Amino acid sequence: MYSVPMDTEQLSLQDSAVLLEAMRIIDAALDQTSNRSIVSASEMSDVFLDLRSLINPLIAADASADI
Repeated sequence: MYSVPMDTEQLSLQDSAVLLEAMRIIDAALDQTSNRSIVSASEMSDVFLDLRSLINPLIAADASADI
């Protein structure tokens, strides 16, 4: 399993809210697709795009803080 190292002590409330929302999206997608044998590529693309739109600002903020 792939994991990203995170210092959870440095997570702000906004970061935590974003990560919780990302987990909510993942859980909802799993609930919707777990009973089906086929999941369309467009459905998966939508989930990944939703997650990316949530997580991208965190990565950008972290990258700008490192400069």
